[in-house]
Amino acid sequence: MYGFFNTRLWTKDYGLMTRKGFTLIELLVVVAIIGILSTVVFATIGGTRGRARDAKRLAEVKEAVLVLVVLDTSTSGGNITLDGCAGADARLATCSDEAVELAGFADPSGNTTGCAPGGTTACDYSISKADGSAGATTGNYQICFFIEDPGSAGLSGSAGVRSIRSDKGGAIQSTCL
Repeated sequence: MYGFFNTRLWTKDYGLMTRKGFTLIELLVVVAIIGILSTVVFATIGGTRGRARDAKRLAEVKEAVLVLVVLDTSTSGGNITLDGCAGADARLATCSDEAVELAGFADPSGNTTGCAPGGTTACDYSISKADGSAGATTGNYQICFFIEDPGSAGLSGSAGVRSIRSDKGGAIQSTCL
């Protein structure tokens, strides 16, 4: 009568209690499956950070270009020389003008070395004239920046330094001069 509430299971043959739970093999199989699934998930998520940094780079560089274009068109005569951008490949964050501050633009990698032509590692945004020489102005500039995954940004080629130049209508170029 009370057999229904009894949590013990008895066999009919020997009167021994049957085992409850999982064997070691069953547990190891489950752990292996979880390990394989987590590896697949981490491999998929691994490139997401690089793509996010690239998206931020493109947005910031395009915003910096917009700031330069607005400054160039809003002043009489245009072609304003940016203070602090005396050398070729000067860091964009060091460039300033009384009308605009570009210090807020910095590469998300945290690298403080300015991008140089042919660079293959993360670098901070740099600015120079469109031909790569010193003395960038609001009407003649090239902003160089690093792209980790060109495919995610709709570009071809491998990771490296790219540029946006004033003489190319703001289009992204595959090289930095």
